[in-house]
Amino acid sequence: MDDIVPQIEAWLLGNYAGTATSVLWIADHIGTLQMEFNSIWKRKITGTSFLFLVNRYISLLYLILKALFDSPGYGTDMQCRVENIMFQLCETVALVATNVLFALRVYAIYNKNRVILGIALVFVLSRFVLDIWKIPPEFGASTIGSPFENSSRCGILVSIQLAIPFLALGYDIFIFVLTAIKTIQHAMAMQRLGQSSITQLIILDGKYCIIIL
Repeated sequence: MDDIVPQIEAWLLGNYAGTATSVLWIADHIGTLQMEFNSIWKRKITGTSFLFLVNRYISLLYLILKALFDSPGYGTDMQCRVENIMFQLCETVALVATNVLFALRVYAIYNKNRVILGIALVFVLSRFVLDIWKIPPEFGASTIGSPFENSSRCGILVSIQLAIPFLALGYDIFIFVLTAIKTIQHAMAMQRLGQSSITQLIILDGKYCIIIL
């Protein structure tokens, strides 16, 4: 019994953290609806804006499904498996949309370099394949009869896949390094011209905000 108490506490802590994150995300979503309407819906829908909308609304659907999955109550194994597959698919689609947007940003700032775009898309497609492949082994199950039945309707039987976090880390480093290099090059070019780069302006504005606050 003593061994299970820390597990229940960790389970509840995870649920609380997930709920808090979801509430903040949804509040931000609602707060930016007017900006979305003015920036996206009042203009012609492009490929980039379509990816943005896919990411935005599939992420919202994922949070709703995940909240339902983690909420207290009673669910059958079949219900939990279906819900798990649905929110896992939503998570995968949202991640792919986000990563493609990152790839397009780097592609644009490097003057439409197809080699960089190709490398980025290899990362994205590899992650997509691994995310789809991991769904069947990682299935949802009802918590009825378990020590966690008062905390959540469902739980996940997890299979550890180290390839996915390492691939995600590699992609993030790739995007970060390329963006940092281009940012530094732009700052140096602006300095040679005796002008302030966008990075310097952001840092300066940040200092003023901190002083005012």
